[in-house]
Amino acid sequence: FEIGRALGGHPADAVVVMLYTEQQFRDITQAPEWAGGVYDGRIRIPGAGAAQSPQLFERVLVHELTHAMIAKLAPRGIPAWLHEGLAQHFEGDGADEARRRLKAIGQTIPLRSLQRSFAGLGAAEAQVAYDESLVAVDTILQRPGFNWARLFRALSENTRTESTFASFGIGYSDLEAEFAR
Repeated sequence: FEIGRALGGHPADAVVVMLYTEQQFRDITQAPEWAGGVYDGRIRIPGAGAAQSPQLFERVLVHELTHAMIAKLAPRGIPAWLHEGLAQHFEGDGADEARRRLKAIGQTIPLRSLQRSFAGLGAAEAQVAYDESLVAVDTILQRPGFNWARLFRALSENTRTESTFASFGIGYSDLEAEFAR
């Protein structure tokens, strides 16, 4: 309920969760090795983690549930970096650690390059992309009373993502400045 309350809505229909063996998960989803789950209209995750590490399994499930809820609230127009940053936030990742990693490596990827799925990224690039996403979302979360539902609606109705954020007073350059802080 926390996710829906924070994002300003709950899906009207059920979210389907599919559990697989690790091999089935890799074969069916073709997900990169670094991926712990996938949301493609259904949540798909390897089920072995539930018994081996219940806390990690719960984090992956919450991460993918966040993707499902965002997709139900705004079926198009949400950039991958926003999806991933929110998913990490709700699974409990802290932005301070992401900031430390970004500062330590001194490498960044422009947010406009992170509009689409991270699936084609290698493990090191994916870590940078996820860290930037979390820091960007954390920066937005610092704004009191931010209306996520309104942003999702605006992004769904407009193909100019960067200018849509700017209309909310959120410049990509401002978010990217946080990566080096």
